[in-house]
Amino acid sequence: MPRPTVPPPSAAPPARRAPLFSVGPSLLALLALGACGGDPEKAAGAGDGDCTATTFYRDVDGDGFGDAAGPYEACTAPEGHVDNALDCDDVDAAVHPEAAESCNGTDDDCDGEVDEGTAGDTPWYADGDGDGYGDPEDVLEACTAPAGRVDNGLDCDDADAAVNPAAADLPRDGTDSDCSGSDATSLATAPLAGDLTVTTVADAEAFCADHDAVLGDLRITGGLRDTSALSCLVEVHGDLLVTSDSLAAVALPALWWVGGDLSIVGNPSLSQLELDALRIVDGELSLLDNAVLAPPTLGALALVGTLDSVDRATLPALATVLGPVALRPGLTLPSLAEVGGNLSVGDPDQTTVSLPALHTVTGGVYLLGLPALETLSLPALETTSALVMEYLPDDLPVELPALDHVGGAFTTLGDGPSRLSAAVTAVDGPLLLGAHATTAVSLPALATLGDRAALAGDALAEVDLTALETAPEGLSVACEGCAAVGLDALVSVDGSGLALTGFGGATALGLGALQSVSGPLVLSGFGALVDAELPRLVSLDGPLELVALPALARVSLPALSALEDRMEIGANPALVSVSLPVLGLPAFASMLDLRDNPLLESAELGLSGPQTGALVVSGNATLASLDLSGLETIGDLRIVGELDSLDLSALAAATGELELRTGPLASLSLPALTTVGDGATLVGGFTSLDLTALAAVGGDLALTPDALASLDLSALETVGGPLSLGAGGALGTVALPALTQAGLLVIEGTEGLTGISAPLLSTLGSDLVVSANFDLRDLDGLSALTTVGGSLVIVDNAELNDVSGLSGVGSVGADVFIQRNPSLAQSAAQSLVADDIGLGNIGGTVAVTDNGT
Repeated sequence: MPRPTVPPPSAAPPARRAPLFSVGPSLLALLALGACGGDPEKAAGAGDGDCTATTFYRDVDGDGFGDAAGPYEACTAPEGHVDNALDCDDVDAAVHPEAAESCNGTDDDCDGEVDEGTAGDTPWYADGDGDGYGDPEDVLEACTAPAGRVDNGLDCDDADAAVNPAAADLPRDGTDSDCSGSDATSLATAPLAGDLTVTTVADAEAFCADHDAVLGDLRITGGLRDTSALSCLVEVHGDLLVTSDSLAAVALPALWWVGGDLSIVGNPSLSQLELDALRIVDGELSLLDNAVLAPPTLGALALVGTLDSVDRATLPALATVLGPVALRPGLTLPSLAEVGGNLSVGDPDQTTVSLPALHTVTGGVYLLGLPALETLSLPALETTSALVMEYLPDDLPVELPALDHVGGAFTTLGDGPSRLSAAVTAVDGPLLLGAHATTAVSLPALATLGDRAALAGDALAEVDLTALETAPEGLSVACEGCAAVGLDALVSVDGSGLALTGFGGATALGLGALQSVSGPLVLSGFGALVDAELPRLVSLDGPLELVALPALARVSLPALSALEDRMEIGANPALVSVSLPVLGLPAFASMLDLRDNPLLESAELGLSGPQTGALVVSGNATLASLDLSGLETIGDLRIVGELDSLDLSALAAATGELELRTGPLASLSLPALTTVGDGATLVGGFTSLDLTALAAVGGDLALTPDALASLDLSALETVGGPLSLGAGGALGTVALPALTQAGLLVIEGTEGLTGISAPLLSTLGSDLVVSANFDLRDLDGLSALTTVGGSLVIVDNAELNDVSGLSGVGSVGADVFIQRNPSLAQSAAQSLVADDIGLGNIGGTVAVTDNGT
């Protein structure tokens, strides 16, 4: 049966008393039988409707909570019993589940714990480092001290036993060792205000009699042989200068700090230097020109301001230099971790640069002119504002396994290193690696650049930039010996663009992630390149040259939609296919130049809709067809080749020049073409030429249709430059019923042309040339012409016999030549000049000769 829960009695429990008698098991059974009418089954809880048995527990101490060891069943609770068994001490009325816990060694509230959470208990503090002082943030109340706790919370670093209120606080060590609230700054108890010069033992003794520190500058000079009388000195707040011809020993055993410069310079007799307590020099440390002094060891020195004037010393504890460091051959710095200025190494005698703990150089690292260097070890270097290596030995490798960030320039120049590898992820300044003897550059983690990057070298054969994602100011890699490009993650290049030169063993570009290039994309020297594939390149706003690549067979730029500059694919003797399925030429500078690829069979050019740039397809001997059916407008369009098929059915305008020289192409249909902004030249073996919508040509219009039988130019209204008709054999007449303006009219070298009709053309801005035509007989179709702005030239026309169609011309701005027209009567020619035009209306020379009789 589950234990019942009984609410606590409303009245306070009676005082603890001893039981009056003890009830045995047999008596309890009898009482139960009596309570249930003497029926054993009812006593057992069977019940007959008159009585339901319940388990009750004796409550000897009368606190309302029963003892689990004394249960029995009855219909009603006997005296001194309750219906719960929650008491853990039934002889003590002060112990029960509702009792308050107190510090008495008893589980007062029957929860299984003794003396816990007692109001008014003693707080105990964790003492994790065992120094007798507790952590104020880790407190526990208890009646007695738990293990590992103390009765105070005075520790300020409970993880360091050397830090507590009783500890001595070493000044300026970065630790508040005595928990006073701040790090100590001084050990001085009696400082001297002002400067001090010590030249004799008496000077030193007088100082130490009253003082232990100098608040100004201290100068030790004169005839002293040693400094033992200054053993009291703990601090110099200004500069400390030691210079004397006689000093043999400098020992300042208590000196821990120099607030300015410490200069031990020009001591020719000095052979002993002991500064065992010296930890900090805030200014410059200078140890120079001490001729007989062996390289000293300053074992406690941890911080200096500047370290560029020490020629020989071992500084085993020096971890921080606030300013620049000049590393010389005799200077050993095994613990140097941080340099606040530049780190420079430039002594030509330097054979070793080893700084195993150096991780941060706030300035730059400059390794300059080190021809004797044999070892360069900077294994912990993580960040520097610049890394410049110039004129290192050509057989010296440089490995920087921890280098993560270069805040400025990262450069090499001169002969070495022989190999360069670094874990750098970001270079904020220019990356210029151009040492002559470098064979490999491995920067596999470099992801971002802040400036331009150029890698080159006469011996370079391997480049790893596989993590590089962006080059905001341009990227140039010249690697004659490289078999792979190593730019697998490159997404974008801006600034001066992307130039890859050499890569003689690369068969593919390896630029699968490249999406945009701002500036030129130059690929030169790829002698083994077979596939020029840029699968993700969308935007290119600089020039791209794929020129004279002997193995190039395929060019594929399936995503390139915006070409902002010139792309030239030319003089590639093995090129078979070009695929530019979504190409766009959106800018006036945009140009695709596809020429002189003798084996080119397929050119997929997805030019569609309005385009602003230019397209040139020329000299590709085996290219037989070109589909530009989606092209609506373009700037310049030049197509020259032996084509069998050319689809320009949607072309409505060429804002620049239109040149189509298509060889054997029989049919050329331009049904939508209305405007050519500059000149238009159409030459080919056409038997069909559709120019029915052409209304305006801003420059020249040259038509040389070799086999054309008819030509409909009924919509043509203006030609800004020369209108030239030539060649042809089946074309009988050319009708220009809407033409009102032309710059110059040339009818030259035609076969079969018998006449030209332009009934609205009254003015030519320049010349009228009718020359070397075989079948042309008259010029009656030009009867509306009144003005020729340039010269009138009618020469060498075999069948021309009538020029009266020009009788309306009243003005010729330049020369008139009517010559060698055997079918034209000389008198008719002279009459046109003298009678119809009038000699006074001719602005230049007149020559009417050698015509017919």
